[in-house]
Amino acid sequence: MKIKSVIAYILSIVILYFIGSAIWSLLNMQTCTLEKLPENATCEQIAKNDSKNCKYVILRWKNVDYNAELKKCQQWEENNK
Repeated sequence: MKIKSVIAYILSIVILYFIGSAIWSLLNMQTCTLEKLPENATCEQIAKNDSKNCKYVILRWKNVDYNAELKKCQQWEENNK
């Protein structure tokens, strides 16, 4: 009997985690307008473009951060060398 309740408790926590993750992802959706960038754009250009042309769909008061976009681009570059 105790094993069933422990399994149910753990399963409930996992389900709540996935529901919370899905809701957080929906809240952080962005829409971006397309702006022509050079073919070999630098991370600085990409981050500036994204911070200027991207907006949050639901969390409208939140701004796209240049530094966060720059960091994501630099990490992507590091992983794809």
